[in-house]
Amino acid sequence: MGMEIRPVYAGESMAWLVTGTDNAPEVWTLNKVALIRSVRPVPCWKCGYKTIQTGLFLELAGRDGYRCRIVSWSGVDKAGLLSQAFRRLLDVNWGVRPKYSKSMGCEYLAGVCPHCGAIQGDNFVYGNCQSRGGAFSDPEDRSQLAAFPLPSFVGDRPQSLDWAFGRFTLEVEPRRIVFREPLMLPGNAWPWRTCQE
Repeated sequence: MGMEIRPVYAGESMAWLVTGTDNAPEVWTLNKVALIRSVRPVPCWKCGYKTIQTGLFLELAGRDGYRCRIVSWSGVDKAGLLSQAFRRLLDVNWGVRPKYSKSMGCEYLAGVCPHCGAIQGDNFVYGNCQSRGGAFSDPEDRSQLAAFPLPSFVGDRPQSLDWAFGRFTLEVEPRRIVFREPLMLPGNAWPWRTCQE
């Protein structure tokens, strides 16, 4: 432990004197990452066809304990994490693709109904807007969520991961999550964006 001795001048900020961690940014260690999907189908808001909701699951450890989070694909995409190979897999196998939202006034990566092509928007899937949240955000829903493990996109060092606590993210009860076999990409492709992409 070192000690710093220096003069203090009138009017100088004393922020360096604060030794607690209350104002320190929260940092997280990523324990698990997975593609998570609803086991219970949710009706499309437009045509009623049964759809499956998906997102990115993160199990995080921080100074206040463990947190289990579901992050929208738009949030993960904005964080710049997804490789082109993984985006293709999401489109072909899970119906997640860039789609224009009239209510949001922009295009973003989201689940799309396989029957009518309507966007299953982040406001509804993650925000329970108009009580149409379905398997993820409906507070009454206690159905299981299937998690397909993915390789980590960070090392062992704790990181900020602020995007995992954005508007279209959710806290999820760990007892609802059932882990399945790891998700494999065709040709053993890497799911996360690299410097070359």
